[in-house]
Amino acid sequence: MSTHDLTRLASNASPPTDAGSQANELDALLETAATQIAGNLFRHDPPRSGEIERAIDFIEDELMRPGAPVAPAAPGAALWSTAPALQAWAAVSGPTLTVELVEQWFQRLALAAHGQTGALQGLPPGGEAAASLLVLREFMHHRGHAAITVAAARKTLVAPPPSA
Repeated sequence: MSTHDLTRLASNASPPTDAGSQANELDALLETAATQIAGNLFRHDPPRSGEIERAIDFIEDELMRPGAPVAPAAPGAALWSTAPALQAWAAVSGPTLTVELVEQWFQRLALAAHGQTGALQGLPPGGEAAASLLVLREFMHHRGHAAITVAAARKTLVAPPPSA
């Protein structure tokens, strides 16, 4: 599958319910683009440097595609997510992930891509985790977010119907 096909697949995903919400944009990218990156661009675990470069090109294209919100974050704007793809990352460091921390993790992924697989010790394993990290890093850089708070997904309890 080509990068063009990946862009088309990710672009055909359902749009966020609130087009102005960067949190919804990030969650949609994590659900579509990260899955496409892990399944179609990352052929090795950990991914090799060329695979990471192609994935960066792909996600940058997604972030800059026509119709995508491009306004940078307002100063002090809080970014948060309940995306399942980020839960493992929050488990490593706590719920607040700074751009500096995300960048440190990404540098460790880059070291692993060059053969230093021990650099990933203590980080979530697998291609989907690596793809989610890459998407988060690019999103934070392009949208100007200094941090993200990852909240646990809330479960909605439905009361049983009243008995007759």
